[in-house]
Amino acid sequence: MSNKINLQDQIKKFFKFITLGQLGAGKTSFLVRITHDIYKENFLPKLGFNFEIRNFQVDDQIVQLQIWDTAGLEISQFYIPRLYVNGKNGIFLIFDISDASSFNSIQAWHKKALEEIEILNLDCSFLLVGCKCDQESLRQVPFYVAYSYADEVGISYIETSAKSNINCLEAAKYLSKLCLNKTNENQKKKSIQLTNKKNFFYCY
Repeated sequence: MSNKINLQDQIKKFFKFITLGQLGAGKTSFLVRITHDIYKENFLPKLGFNFEIRNFQVDDQIVQLQIWDTAGLEISQFYIPRLYVNGKNGIFLIFDISDASSFNSIQAWHKKALEEIEILNLDCSFLLVGCKCDQESLRQVPFYVAYSYADEVGISYIETSAKSNINCLEAAKYLSKLCLNKTNENQKKKSIQLTNKKNFFYCY
């Protein structure tokens, strides 16, 4: 009998992610690179509630991601419809390394997301994503500045380029692994609680 892992027979872990960030930061291109492995110049995002799906392997488990694009939300002052956040497991905080204003807005997006998460009683993981790292000569946000912010708020930081296909899928896998670890830890806690639970039976 073969000991090889049959990916199709494995139980899929299903996670929902959203992208948050300023208009033009690269959210849609980042999403499309992850889900379809393509890049288009001057890509026009669809407005409204849109998501893409991608399956891939993380460690020995198959993960199915449903990634929601937030194109169009940027015109509102850091307004996030509850539908976007409800039921989500992970959030990409996205900025453009060649646009300082997009990074400066991240703190407000992060704060608003945390407020919604608290209201909805969710347990979400975050990843700070610096897009367009292929534009190094135009960089306005030094790596150490973004890294320091991420470290300060207790999340990780990665730089990506949808155009040059750098680290986009790696970012999705990393956030998925954070969610997997969190899911496994929660399952262990539930198992321990059940093990320690005392049962009482009356004799009639």
